[in-house]
Amino acid sequence: MPVEMATTAAGTLRFFVVCDRREDTARVPVPRVQLEQWQCSPRLLADGVAKLVGLRRSLSDDDPRRLDLGVLKGTQASAHVVLHVESALTLHIAGHVLPLPDVLAWTDKGMTVDRRALVRCVDNPVAAAGAKESAEKRRERLDARRKELIASRVHNFNEVLAQEEGLTTTRIKQILKAKPQEPLADAKDPVSLLSQLQRASSGEAKRQR
Repeated sequence: MPVEMATTAAGTLRFFVVCDRREDTARVPVPRVQLEQWQCSPRLLADGVAKLVGLRRSLSDDDPRRLDLGVLKGTQASAHVVLHVESALTLHIAGHVLPLPDVLAWTDKGMTVDRRALVRCVDNPVAAAGAKESAEKRRERLDARRKELIASRVHNFNEVLAQEEGLTTTRIKQILKAKPQEPLADAKDPVSLLSQLQRASSGEAKRQR
């Protein structure tokens, strides 16, 4: 029913509902706290879900409709958990698509997430799901995370990053040191392809000398 508002002689606002179902009741008071309304942006929602799952979100999102919650480690593999904000809220993980309400529950302790259901998706990826992280994407993600740690004045950033990824500091340094590979020229452009092959051959010859 619609909530009405009136001002008392003292200038205080009072909220109530006009009862039309009982003759002995005119106005039913409504506490102000029950009138509070909340709004949540997609990024804040992603932050909250990531915290429930125990993931570390990236600070940058290119597309607010597809928000990367982080990398979830299963018992056999790892995969990105991505929140899709469209006509419905869904989690995309290892090729699986899960409606967000299906993995969230409200208990006496507050909102919880069925983390085991997400881990099962990670360990049982859908064939040809394309959920595997490329070497370049991995390097970019780790480089962005390292910059976040440095900006936060974390001195042992390599050790922290290695612990988060379950790798050694040596392996972390190797991944970050690797340079992006130059994309191979289009086969339809023989001049560009020949030039690229010549540069590669020249570099190989110099290393041999």
